[in-house]
Amino acid sequence: KKVPVMLHRALFGSLERFIGILIENYAGKFPFWIAPLQTVVIPISEEFDSYAKEVNEKIKEAGISSEVDLKNHNLNYKIREHSLSKIPLLLICGKKEVDSNSVTIRRLDTNKQENMELNLFLKTFSALNKASTNSEADFKQNYFQRRTKDRGPKSNNRISGPEVEVIGSDG
Repeated sequence: KKVPVMLHRALFGSLERFIGILIENYAGKFPFWIAPLQTVVIPISEEFDSYAKEVNEKIKEAGISSEVDLKNHNLNYKIREHSLSKIPLLLICGKKEVDSNSVTIRRLDTNKQENMELNLFLKTFSALNKASTNSEADFKQNYFQRRTKDRGPKSNNRISGPEVEVIGSDG
């Protein structure tokens, strides 16, 4: 009779926990530099599909994760759909953008839109795409502050304060 043996090794356990912590910390609304899908290019109508595809290709060449939404839905539906998917940037393309070689940027959680020349957009957001050590340090600091703020001050077994009188001290 043979006894089955099972070996267990958690190679990715800590990685999975870290990803879980990230998702919990950001509530799914990842910052631009860590979002799996960073931008979605949305043409206003089928007339602007070719410009939207061109913009998408330039964005991908700059190292930014992007998709084009060519579905036959109205603009408000597309914006709502991608906002609920928590995409950090929505890039709207219409006649004004084609004429000026620009994109209209709509950021997650805001109704405010800004128009930006395409080359400036690529330069600005490809620089943001690179995770800096400051961003990582800010995440760690904010995360651990949130995790420890309800635990109270650290105790190092010393009693101090104006109401404490030290008796029998030689120094």
